[in-house]
Amino acid sequence: MKFPDKPSNEQERLESLYSYELPDLLEQAEFDNLVQLASGICNTPISLITLLDTDKQWFKAKIGMEGNCTSKDISFCGHAINTPDEIFVIEDATKDERFADNPLVTGDPKIVFYAGVPIVTNEGYALGTICVIDRIPRRLEARQYKLLQGLSKQVVRLFELKKTIKLLEDKEIELEQKIHSTCQYVNSIGHDVKMAFRNIEISTELLSKLDQGGEERAKHHGNIKKESSEGMGLINEVIKMAASEKRTKESAKVD
Repeated sequence: MKFPDKPSNEQERLESLYSYELPDLLEQAEFDNLVQLASGICNTPISLITLLDTDKQWFKAKIGMEGNCTSKDISFCGHAINTPDEIFVIEDATKDERFADNPLVTGDPKIVFYAGVPIVTNEGYALGTICVIDRIPRRLEARQYKLLQGLSKQVVRLFELKKTIKLLEDKEIELEQKIHSTCQYVNSIGHDVKMAFRNIEISTELLSKLDQGGEERAKHHGNIKKESSEGMGLINEVIKMAASEKRTKESAKVD
C-alpha cells in the first residue's frame, strides 16, 4: 500500500480549510443532496464529500458509508488532492499496487472503483473531494465525469456562501456589542454631565440670592442658569436617543 504524499502547499491548504471552520459534522441538506446526485449520476452505492486535515479524512456528507472519518493515510482522497486539476480514477483497486492491500479495499467498505474530483477553492487549495465508490470494477462516461466536476464547483460555492454568512454574523455581533458599549458610555457620562449642569444651576441660584451686584450681574446669573438648563435638556435628548437605538436593535434581533 502506498501512503498519499503530502501536498507541497500543505500548510496553506490547511489554513484555508480551517478558515471555513470545517469540518463540522452537522447534517446539512445542501451537501446531502449533492452526494445523492453524484451517486445517482454515476449509479454507485457510495458517494462522499470529504475534507482532509492533518491526519484524518472527514465525511462532510455521505451516502452508503458508515462512520464520520477514516485515517488520511489509507484514504483514496489523500491521493486525489495531489492532482487538484484532475479527476483521480481507480477502475479496479484490487489490481492497483497502491491500493490492493489497503484496509478499505480488503475490508469494509470493500472499495474497488473510485473516482474523486478535488474540491478546489478560488485560491487553488484542494480541501478534499466529492467522490463516488463502487464494489465492482467500473468505468464512467465523459458526461458523468463532467457532471461530477460541476458538483465539485457547487460544493465550493456552498463553502464560500457559508463562510460569508458567518463573517456577516460575526460583524453584526461586533456591531451590536459596540452599540451596547456606546449606549452604556453615553448613559454614564450623560448623567455625570447632567449633574455638573445641575450643580451650576443650583450655584447660580444661590449666587443670585446672595449677590447684590445689581441688574447687570443678575442678567449674567440668569444667562448661566438658562444655558445650564438647555445643556441638561440636550444631554437628556442624547440619553433618550441612545436608549431608543438600543431598544431598536434588541427588537430587530428578537424579530
